[in-house]
Amino acid sequence: MIVNAFLLLSYVLFITMLAANVIEGRPVLAWFKKHQNPISAVIVLNLILILLSSFHIRIVYNMAATLAYALGLFHIVNFAQDKLKVRIRNFDLQDQKIYFIYGAALAGVFIASATMDPSDPFGPRYQLRIVFWLLLAHLLGSWLLGQWKLVKQLQNERAEAELMHLKSQVNPHFFFNTLNNLYGLAREKSDDTPALILKLSDMMRYTIYQGEKERVNVSDEVAYLNNFIELQQIRFHQTVDVEFVCSIDKNDYRITPLLLIILLENAYKHGVEKMVEGAYVRMNLTITEQQLVFTIENNYDPEEMSNEPGIGLENLKRRLSLIYPEHHQLKVKNEGNCYAVTLTIKLDCL
Repeated sequence: MIVNAFLLLSYVLFITMLAANVIEGRPVLAWFKKHQNPISAVIVLNLILILLSSFHIRIVYNMAATLAYALGLFHIVNFAQDKLKVRIRNFDLQDQKIYFIYGAALAGVFIASATMDPSDPFGPRYQLRIVFWLLLAHLLGSWLLGQWKLVKQLQNERAEAELMHLKSQVNPHFFFNTLNNLYGLAREKSDDTPALILKLSDMMRYTIYQGEKERVNVSDEVAYLNNFIELQQIRFHQTVDVEFVCSIDKNDYRITPLLLIILLENAYKHGVEKMVEGAYVRMNLTITEQQLVFTIENNYDPEEMSNEPGIGLENLKRRLSLIYPEHHQLKVKNEGNCYAVTLTIKLDCL
């Protein structure tokens, strides 16, 4: 009777420890999780008393032995889960030595089971073999999960490196051209030079510091576009008809920086810069229900139009596929001497 009570208590304690590792937020279970080692010591003491007292009662002996194996399995898996982790940028052979130690220990378990008495079909030999196969499954599962995490980590790092490379291609020719124009204004001692230099400085600061962030406020991106338009005005002697209409239902939307500027740069580079007169750029930015729609339209000289795809547009397509996969749409329309692009993105709020 006492033996059965010890066995029942041991199973209750063990099952409660298992539950404590699965269910979070319960005070009683949190206490069991915090005191797993002393509780395990109590279970081991109970099992020793049971195994010493009930060796002639085969079913009780087997149940106690099974619980002993399960308890060992529980602590081995907990220990392995803590050790078998992928460390960022470091998953070499030395980091995987725990797998070899784990495998060697399993080989020892299998060899030990072979030396046990096979006469009892559900005895220690059978139980130890079950423990071996369970631990082997855990070892293989942990190793495969680690390899999958490593592959995902390398893919993410590659995508981040590619994004940084693509970002570095944004705006360099614009800054050089603007500096050349500022040089000309400075030689003419224009009163507009100091204000334009300050504006260019703000844009460069935005490109360097805000451009490194994953998301920026849409309002900041709009301000950057407006600064770009103002600085472009000093480059052209003819009048450029620029229209920019914004309609945003909230101010807390965020977007990946330096996306929209690519389309605006293309409008100037392939349209305005090559037009003798009558150049125009019309833009419309609308955000409703977390969906951004940016439309930009410009005219161009058909004789100056190249059939080769622009680097800027290919840059934009690649960045969108990396940042907003399946959450964006880019439509290009080219009719007559009018070129129009519509970009739709599903946005997140702050």
